[in-house]
This record gives sequence, structure tokens and C-alpha cells, in this order.
Amino acid sequence: MPVSRIPLIVALLASLALLPGCEEESTPVADGGTTRRDAGEGPCADGGGCDVNAECIRISSTRRSCACLDGFTGDGITCEDVDECAKGTARCGANARCENVPGSFACLCNEGYAGDGGTCLDVDECAADNGGCSPSASCTNEIGGRTCTCNTGFTGDGTTCSDVDECAEGLDTCAQEARCQNTDGGFACTCTAGFTGDGATCTDVDECVLGTAGCSLLATCRNLPGSRSCECLPGFAGSGFNCSDVDECAVDNGGCGSPATCVNLLGAHRCEGVQGQPFSCQPGYVQVGDRCLDQDECAVNNGGCDVNATCTNTQGGVTCACRPGFGGNGTTCADVDECATGNGGCAVTCQNNTGGFTCTGCAGGACPCPAGYGSVNGACVDVDECTTGNGGCSPFAACTNLA
Repeated sequence: MPVSRIPLIVALLASLALLPGCEEESTPVADGGTTRRDAGEGPCADGGGCDVNAECIRISSTRRSCACLDGFTGDGITCEDVDECAKGTARCGANARCENVPGSFACLCNEGYAGDGGTCLDVDECAADNGGCSPSASCTNEIGGRTCTCNTGFTGDGTTCSDVDECAEGLDTCAQEARCQNTDGGFACTCTAGFTGDGATCTDVDECVLGTAGCSLLATCRNLPGSRSCECLPGFAGSGFNCSDVDECAVDNGGCGSPATCVNLLGAHRCEGVQGQPFSCQPGYVQVGDRCLDQDECAVNNGGCDVNATCTNTQGGVTCACRPGFGGNGTTCADVDECATGNGGCAVTCQNNTGGFTCTGCAGGACPCPAGYGSVNGACVDVDECTTGNGGCSPFAACTNLA
């Protein structure tokens, strides 16, 4: 190399060189074709005093430069992380969130989406395991999520659904004549015996018309709602399902007077006078042709019973029974003082009335009547349960009211 050019080269190297331990140059400079940290000796030994997040660049055997790594900023001696998420330089997808990490950032798809963070697509949660909804619920996919709705007949938040007992809560649409049975998610209606239909609508079955009543041929069939009754024809007696002839002659000679002969017939009888002579009927009977038939004495003057008694017609006579609240033999009835026994069942004070009594002295005024009694014009009188629905007795049973 010519001697005259040495000063120029020395001046050029001096302008590029930095003092040891100092660095203001961030552009790498080649030295022997390499830029690296020295493993042992040299200006970049042990990091060359650069930040742990910086690169030590060897300029010469005695000089180096520090440059912050990508994702960091500073002078190389001190480097701080760049928050790309806060600066808005991270390019995450529309349905992703940005999370800063040292020296970089990560794009994570939001819940309900899947992808690489740059592109996130909606996940159909309903496609697997009904989206986590209850087996008794419907799963509806939505952008970024799903909704769970309990099916009809169930209640809950969709992830947990329980059956609704429509029968117990009165939510069923069964007919009054049907029986409601709760089912899983619904209910079933079945018409009760004596009715037919789909359960929502039930109509009475007329057993008499269908011939399924089972009545005797000697009985009259009467259709009832959901049932029927069988009543033996006049002159016959029995349950209605079985009827047999009544021997009218066995009681009071069939009503035939004396002298007369009673001849029993199937379902009837006749009276024959002695040697063809005319005959008369016994008291309580009236003559109709050749027969003596029972007379309904109750139709006239209450059958001779007391005004406070009930008259019941019987074969050839009547029976008289005092009404509730009265006592006697029926032909004579007197008021019963209910208060004399057990205070009439009253809680405080019992006041006797004609045919009844009144409970007084209760807080607020009137007192309730004891069980089995009803209030009539302020008085407690016996309730005749037999007058309503035969007192709950079978249609084929006789109901007897008790005081």
C-alpha cells in the first residue's frame, strides 16, 4: 500500500470507531464477514455489557455495538419490551384478542371461535354433545356461542332442565271426565270408565243404547253421566241386574179385601171375589180393574204426618219421620234443644232455635256451624247429605241421613 494513503485510512477508521464500553451505532458493521457475541475474549465477551434483550455486534477486536432485538426498544444497553397490542401494531383477526409477550405478541381466538388468531371462525358448539345443554333442551348455535332452551314440558336454565308435572300444576288440557297422567315432558289424558274420546274431549257412553248396561230384561235401564242404573219393573224386585217376581199376595193379601182371593201373576196380581162376587180393597189400596193397587197417602195432607215430619209412602200405608231438629214419632214432632247436649257443638255459646240452633260469642260476630250443619237464616240446621249425589253412596245403595 502506498505510504501517502495511510493517513486517510487511519482517519476513516477513527471516525468509525467508538470508545470501549460505549455504543451509539445501531447498524451492524462487518469484521471478517461476521457479527456475533464472543464466547470468550473480545468486546462482546459475556454480552459486551449489552441488555439481555440486545444483540452485541462486534466492530473490531476492541470495539462493539449493542442493538435491541426485534420486539424491544432502547439504546441496546437498556431494552424495554414493545407492547404491540397497546400500540395497535399487532394484526390479530377480528374475532381474536391480542396478548403481549416479551418481544412479541400472541393472537388468540375468542371463546366460541377457532383458528390461528389471524383468522378465527365461529365454532358450532351444538354439533358436539348438544353444546353442553341438557338432553331435555334445544341447543341453538350463535356467532361466538350458543343458547340452551328447555323443551316444552320442562323448566330450567337450559343446561339443567326438570320435568313439569302438568297434572299437579293444573296445566293439562284433559277433559273433566278424563284422568291426567304425567309423562316425561308432557302428559296423557285418558277418559274415565263410562266415557269415550281422546282424553281432551270425552263424551258419555250410553250403555242402555249400546246394550252393555247388563240390566235384567225385567228392569228399566237409565243412562247416567259415566254410568247407568238398572231398576226392576213394577211387580219385580232385585238389584236391577237380577230381578224376580214380587208375590204381592204375600203382603196384606195383595190389598184384596175380605172376602177375596189374591192371585199372584208375573209382575202383577189380581183379586177374585168369592164365587164371583164383587170385592173390595183394603185401606191404603185403590181398586183398578181386578187389582188393588197401593194408594199414595202422602199426596194428601202429608199422609197424616206432623207438619215438621217427612211422609214416605209404603205398600198400603205411610211412614212418618220427624225432620232434623225435631223429635217424635212422626205424627207428632217437637223441637229438639241441641244446646242441651254438648253445647250443640258450639265453641262458645249455643242458642236454641225452632228446628235448629245458633252458635254465638265468637270473635268477629258469627260463629261457624259444627260439621254436618249448615247455616240457614243465621241458624245451624242439619245438612241432609243424601240430597246431593246420593250422599256419596253407590247409585245402587240407599242413603240414610243422620243428624
